[in-house]
Amino acid sequence: MFVGYRTDEQRNLACEIAGKLRELGVNTDFYCGSSKVKAFYEHANRSGVPVTICVMDRSSFVIKDMYHSSEDRNYRGVDVAEMGLAVENICGVLNTHRKKDETVA
Repeated sequence: MFVGYRTDEQRNLACEIAGKLRELGVNTDFYCGSSKVKAFYEHANRSGVPVTICVMDRSSFVIKDMYHSSEDRNYRGVDVAEMGLAVENICGVLNTHRKKDETVA
C-alpha cells in the first residue's frame, strides 16, 4: 500500500491516512518523493504495490488498484470524497487481493 499526495499542501493529510491504515494493520509506505502524481504512480508500479491512494485535495482521494491498472490502460482509479470512506475502500480492495491470493495458493 502506497500513500502519496499531489502537492505539499496535502502532505499532512496523506500522513494522517497512512497512520490510520497502519493502525488497521495495513502495511503502508508513505511516498516522500516528487509531489508529481505521475512520479508517484511510476514508483508504485516499479515497487509492485497492489493499491495506492493519492490525496488530491481535502475532498478528493484517488484509490487505484495497481493490478487492475496494469491490465486496463484506461483505468483511472476511484475518486472518493471523504477520508473515512477512502480508508474503507482501500481495505475492501486489499481484502479482494487477499482472497484471490488464497484461492491461487
